Amino acid sequence: VISFKVKDNDDLWSITDSASLFINDIPTAGIGSLSQQIAYRNNLTYYNVNFYGNVSDNDGSITHYYWNSSKDGVLSTSGNSTVNVNTLSLGNHTITFQGRDNYTTWSPKVSTWLIIKAYPNATIVSQSAYSINVGDSLSFIGSGSDEDGTITAYEWISDQDGLLSTNSNFSTTSLSVGFHWITFKVKDNDTLWSRPVTTQLSINDIPVSVINSITPQTAYRNNLTSYDVSFSGSSYDKDGDITNYYWNSSKDGVLSTLGNFTVNVNTLSLGYHNITFQGTDNGTAWSPKASTWFVVKEYPNATITTVSPRSTD
Repeated sequence: VISFKVKDNDDLWSITDSASLFINDIPTAGIGSLSQQIAYRNNLTYYNVNFYGNVSDNDGSITHYYWNSSKDGVLSTSGNSTVNVNTLSLGNHTITFQGRDNYTTWSPKVSTWLIIKAYPNATIVSQSAYSINVGDSLSFIGSGSDEDGTITAYEWISDQDGLLSTNSNFSTTSLSVGFHWITFKVKDNDTLWSRPVTTQLSINDIPVSVINSITPQTAYRNNLTSYDVSFSGSSYDKDGDITNYYWNSSKDGVLSTLGNFTVNVNTLSLGYHNITFQGTDNGTAWSPKASTWFVVKEYPNATITTVSPRSTD
């Protein structure tokens, strides 16, 4: 309570006048901690930053809180707060924190620092095929980007064959038979690796074909005894089934689409035939051609032109 009075020249004092006055204690704020003071965008493991602050007031209670970033402005109006790092700007932040008491008095600002960096991003731009035969060429194109730096390394990995390449783009003919998960990632100049991106690929084993026999390999037209030729072939596939067969003659073209078949020699052209045989699997891959020879000859024909005389006494 503040009292006030005055005295005149007769040494007389006035009636005392009084008024009440309250002196408010200014609250005090403190930043307990930031869970990460260097945080990374595009981080699958740690994508939140936790802010912990406390404010005390000797003569009242705290009613408001205020977190501020020099780059992003107001972050929160809670004492403790969680912020997704992907919503924060890249770079150096000055973080300030204050509290206000029930008399509307704000504490002095307290401050700390926070740095936001970024993991790079990897992209599989293209691959030339998703299903190929073993030994065929396959090409991959990848790219990387980094919001706060440059890309310094690349890595392609197959779950079947391991490391395939350390270039952004590459081609290969040496992938093993089977189903592959292909993973691609990039590294930036802060030595941070991107999240992996994946694609799929199936490598089909090429079937193998064998001509078991052609019986006989030299056959004769106009042969009353043996006029059929038997063809026997087999195809094998390690990772699937054989769905089609193909026999071909260099002289007569397609002979059959069966693995084993018989043909009448009189329907075949005379001469030397180069015979090829193939099979295709359920992955539509044809085996390499198996080949052998086959010769068609001909028995001569006899004709009685005339009989003279046709009768005698």
